[in-house]
Amino acid sequence: MKHCALLTCESLEGYSVDEKPLEKALTQKNWSFDWIPWRKQGINWNDYEAVIIRTTWDYTKDPQPFLTQLHEIDQSQAKLLNPFN
Repeated sequence: MKHCALLTCESLEGYSVDEKPLEKALTQKNWSFDWIPWRKQGINWNDYEAVIIRTTWDYTKDPQPFLTQLHEIDQSQAKLLNPFN
């Protein structure tokens, strides 16, 4: 089974979110997934085949750490979707 990370915010309070269709589609395609806040440190991105940018709505409040995290993911073996560059 392939494994992917779905990037999100630490809190989605106040944001509109409907991720059930994505979760269902991934499950139907035999992908497992973890929701990971983009600010979380110490993640081994090599544990994932793909990392998908999803509900990272608060990145605009702190863009440089967000870009740094994307760069770290991009340097791993995981495929970053939506591409970093």
